[in-house]
Amino acid sequence: MNDIALLLAPLASFWVVYTAMLAGARYVNELRDTIVLKYKDEMHLSAPHRRAYFFDGVLCMFGVVSSALLFGLILIWCGAKADDIAPTLHAKWVWQGVAVFPFVCAMLFIVCGVSDIRPMLRLRSLNSAASSESHARRRSSLPR
Repeated sequence: MNDIALLLAPLASFWVVYTAMLAGARYVNELRDTIVLKYKDEMHLSAPHRRAYFFDGVLCMFGVVSSALLFGLILIWCGAKADDIAPTLHAKWVWQGVAVFPFVCAMLFIVCGVSDIRPMLRLRSLNSAASSESHARRRSSLPR
């Protein structure tokens, strides 16, 4: 690998990581809004649907955090390999500097995830809402 490619690779890596983190954050935020607002594409969601979206949101947040940590580890590994190839460029430090970004993203996603889960857990009434909805349907279907 020539010297310029060794220096441009961290920039390309940073762009890839940033794009992936931004897409993941956007998707998780849309799931959160769907759960809290109880609407998806102008359709009211029932309690079981919101519960399903809640579990999807938690799993997606776990996936975003995991992928951020994995990106960081891959970038550190690439830095170690780049330093073996061209030790005079000190590319290891450039790669490790870029690797800080996904670790910071993972930390911020954890903080945001915890703060997002709190309002969704307030919808714990989803269970009671689901049972009251089914109870109301059963009562309305009974002959009078």
